[in-house]
Amino acid sequence: MQKKVFIFLLLIIFWPFNSYANKSIDPDMNNSYEKFISIMYPSDNKSDSRIRNLDIAMDYAVEILKAKPDSIGSYYVLMTFYPIASNEVAIVKYIKMRNKFYNSLTKPNEDTAEKLFFLILAISHDDEFISSININAINSEKYFNGILKIKNECVNSNYRALAALASIRYTEDLKNFTLNYPNHGAIPFIKLMLYDAKIAKNKNDKKNIEEILKLSEQYKELKLIDGKYYWAACYDIIGRAFYSIGDYVSAKKYMLLIKEKAPKDFNEYFYESILYKLKNNK
Repeated sequence: MQKKVFIFLLLIIFWPFNSYANKSIDPDMNNSYEKFISIMYPSDNKSDSRIRNLDIAMDYAVEILKAKPDSIGSYYVLMTFYPIASNEVAIVKYIKMRNKFYNSLTKPNEDTAEKLFFLILAISHDDEFISSININAINSEKYFNGILKIKNECVNSNYRALAALASIRYTEDLKNFTLNYPNHGAIPFIKLMLYDAKIAKNKNDKKNIEEILKLSEQYKELKLIDGKYYWAACYDIIGRAFYSIGDYVSAKKYMLLIKEKAPKDFNEYFYESILYKLKNNK
């Protein structure tokens, strides 16, 4: 049986940003992209902006998907959480999209950008507006099948790639994405998620740790959306992996490397509690 991946949580951890992302954004899209980021990922990390301006961010999201579906900005759009129930204008926009697309989900080449955005919202939020558990179950399957329709049948390969990202559920899906879209902007993060999932499945196979070390070097200048380093995320996974198999010396090594080279990325509460347990392991 394939190991299920809690993809939403993983993607929150590995969202990319800074130089790598900027290289993937068309200059003409920078304005929309930056405004979208400023609303959904405010520098002060407060949720007021997300809620207050969510309806505006939704417009930018669709604009980005339409203009540059192959950009890392489109990847952000699909993987962002939208608290639409907290914004009345956003609710109205969502309902309009629902009325527009609910009966046309079998047509993957019509209004694909907006339709894909609606499907992402619908899978996460449709049950907030419908009280029937049975109807929600039916709709959830219908929306996911709509994403699969785009993934498998859309004539635009960029939308197929985005739909493939949106439909990832298992480690095999991660592997298939790396094979089918090797040049996609999300590849560093999909590969990291893939090896992390493999470690969870077989923690004694150190080949996966070696692959993550290669990724940390290959993308060492890459940063996540919160400014943290990609390599530090790699070391975090490696440190936890060594800890889980009882190799405390190696676990301590990588945790201390994060503390030394990227102190802002060091989760003091989490790591210090582990390092305390390892204090006698030199």
